Amino acid sequence: MMNMTDKKMKLFGCCYTVKGVSRSIICDLQYGKMDYIPNDLFDFLDSNQGKTLAEIYAFYNQEENETINEYIEFLVENEYVFFAKNPDQFPPLHKKWYTAAKITNAIIDIDSTAIQLTPAIISQLENLGVVAVQLRFKDFISIEKLDSVLSLFLSSSLRCIELILKYDDDSHNNLPELATKHLRISYISIHSSPSASTIEHTHITCFYMQGNIAESTGNGPRSISHLAINKQIFMESQFHNTYLNKKIYISEKGDVRNSPETPALGNCFNLSLEQIADHLIADKNNFWNVRKDETKICRDCEFRYFCIDSRIPSLNKITGEYFNERECDYNPFQARWKNETEKQII
Repeated sequence: MMNMTDKKMKLFGCCYTVKGVSRSIICDLQYGKMDYIPNDLFDFLDSNQGKTLAEIYAFYNQEENETINEYIEFLVENEYVFFAKNPDQFPPLHKKWYTAAKITNAIIDIDSTAIQLTPAIISQLENLGVVAVQLRFKDFISIEKLDSVLSLFLSSSLRCIELILKYDDDSHNNLPELATKHLRISYISIHSSPSASTIEHTHITCFYMQGNIAESTGNGPRSISHLAINKQIFMESQFHNTYLNKKIYISEKGDVRNSPETPALGNCFNLSLEQIADHLIADKNNFWNVRKDETKICRDCEFRYFCIDSRIPSLNKITGEYFNERECDYNPFQARWKNETEKQII
């Protein structure tokens, strides 16, 4: 098949496999790409890294040579594996996650008729180390008002802004232009839409959802496009809950919580965000460290290391298991999203 002689098979250091109950994925964290693979291929890689082709073929029955050929051709052509005489000289990325920031991300609900977001609040978020914010609008906001809100971040150090907006027939035609002006916008979701759809623009994707803001944002991912295939999320998910970890939520009235679904910790108009964050960090009952690997059903999902699931886990005090009371839109046992009519197992 290929002249590799004494060279041994090795996954590239930025590539990882994740096994699910029905299928697996193989991903490249450097390029943010992912492919589905059968669980047999996951097991093949797990068993044969560091072996030569001769050793691999000698282990299996001759009838399996065609399958082995297909596996290796796929892995090489897609640049997931390479062959080297000394594969130990090419270690994988070390699984670690660290940030000096007290808080890394925030959700902010904004009343479009009485906007209370101020430069002082944004400055406090920066001091905490926040790099990403999600701005949520329960009611319709005009493009002009939205532009003025986004302009508050023009001189900030925040790197990423997600928008959750209410559907309107006309004004959202200008969203791509607004995203061009405010390049920090990375993601736009529109709730209360008459139909669910995804529209790809040149530099931004708009997700249209039929439910209200609570129904649209209080669930797991709605489609494959909602997953985050990157090193940051992958590494964080090894140790933490990627939704709740180092997060704060600020309501329209200034009440601060870990997330919209959790109890209030204080009000940002009475206490500094740093004081509230310190209280949250000290709370031993927060769910920051509840990983998908510890959560029922999630632990069986091949997407678990790339999923920012906004459902709050519950603890079964009898079994000691964490679980989600609401069902996710993805069923790992069927390898199927709710809007799919056929099983997608490969």
